[in-house]
Amino acid sequence: TAWRCRSSRSSARASRRLPVGWRYLRAARAKSVAFFRATLAGRPIAAAAFIVLVAANLAPPALLLFAAADLAGTIWTWRALRADARPM
Repeated sequence: TAWRCRSSRSSARASRRLPVGWRYLRAARAKSVAFFRATLAGRPIAAAAFIVLVAANLAPPALLLFAAADLAGTIWTWRALRADARPM
């Protein structure tokens, strides 16, 4: 890769500043199945929180689009992990 940190300490600091999408990209390039399995629990919780916020009139209804995208991404990830686990 073009960008590398010199120590694990600076790498940890840098990862806190990186956008979430960048972490997903790095995990995909590293084929980090454990990372994607770990996201399966958190993403539906985030979607549920978005729905609750909209239902309580604390957030605009447009946030439901993000909830739908998170749920769709969760299903897609789950299916992809399940397909990879099948013997060939």
